[in-house]
Amino acid sequence: MRLPILFLLFSSVVYAQSPDWTKLRASEKGKSPYVSWIIEYKPAPGQFINEDGIGTLEAAESIVGGVQGLVTLGGFGGYIVVGFDHTILNDPDNLYGVDFTVVGNAVANSSEPGIVMVMADTNGNSLPDDTWYELKGSNYDSESTVRRYTITYTNPKTLGATDIPWTDSRGKSGFLKKVTTHTQPYYPSPDVFPDYPLDEVSFTGTLIDLNIDEENPQYIRIPFLPFGYADNLPFRSGAPPYLPDNPATFDVLEGNGGNAFDIDWAVDEDGKPMHLDGIDFIKIYTAVNINAGWLGEISTEVCGIIDVSPDDVLSTPDMDNTPEVVVYPNPANDYLKIQTENNAPITKVEIWNSLGKLYYINTEINNSLLTVPVSSYPAGIYLVRIYEGMKSTTRKVVINL
Repeated sequence: MRLPILFLLFSSVVYAQSPDWTKLRASEKGKSPYVSWIIEYKPAPGQFINEDGIGTLEAAESIVGGVQGLVTLGGFGGYIVVGFDHTILNDPDNLYGVDFTVVGNAVANSSEPGIVMVMADTNGNSLPDDTWYELKGSNYDSESTVRRYTITYTNPKTLGATDIPWTDSRGKSGFLKKVTTHTQPYYPSPDVFPDYPLDEVSFTGTLIDLNIDEENPQYIRIPFLPFGYADNLPFRSGAPPYLPDNPATFDVLEGNGGNAFDIDWAVDEDGKPMHLDGIDFIKIYTAVNINAGWLGEISTEVCGIIDVSPDDVLSTPDMDNTPEVVVYPNPANDYLKIQTENNAPITKVEIWNSLGKLYYINTEINNSLLTVPVSSYPAGIYLVRIYEGMKSTTRKVVINL
């Protein structure tokens, strides 16, 4: 756990009378809309764990201060806890009633939902030691949802990738399966996570189910859920980051896409609605225990979190260095097309696989549209880095068998 140097938070964010929202908004003046510090990162085993840039403590730190980071949470239960330099207000004037947006790396037909929990710093000690409340997503009341679900992973203690055994609170057992594209150990290594349990680790939370389309094994589809989960909907980096989407119309892009959350969705461990006028800590954990064929386990990823405010009081996020780019088709088989939405010239493109191997680089483009043949690439997940002069952005794409 990394403790904050000093943050001035409200000693309580549950008020006996209606808050003076104008006064509370004024207290946000000049604050950052992004995550300010990582309190705890405890992933479950997974195919990206122990890999630089996505499955390490350093990767967790990358989501501080923006939405261009990337950290994986591993299989079911793996989590991250973050704090801010101010209280995120449950402001009734927020657009669509949305209070913050969680940015993941979801793409079309590839949802990896994570449950979001919130906490108010009621005792005012700047530590997440009060009560966690789950934000009630669209699958909360589903018959297939299991609350108070516990899973235990056993460390196989191998030098390379192998299936990770697990047992759960329903008397079931199975394996988090290895994939050919990731050869490192999937159980968190003591060299990377020195405080992690060596023999086995357990996680408890709400388990949800997904209707995965595996009719075509080469094109596995994981449909979006309606609302209320992290890493569920794509984020539009070209849109203003402080402009959220309406969670009631998940198939329409009014704002930045991403995954919008309302603090009024908070419920206690028995499902009772709880009212909070603001929250100081957010916890996100992988909500499913599913192997998705050659794609491996479904694992929530987080790129950042954005506070939403009705006024221009938070320090304005700087997105001028992010070009507006579309990459299609996704998944791809024969080719990828990369195009700027404003017809600005692309100056450089790099394509890396998930292990950090560079498959493609082109620095002589100077066109707004580029076609890249990918039929010879091994099936898997790739990161496409696009440059528009000094601006740059990254897109995740899937290349099929």
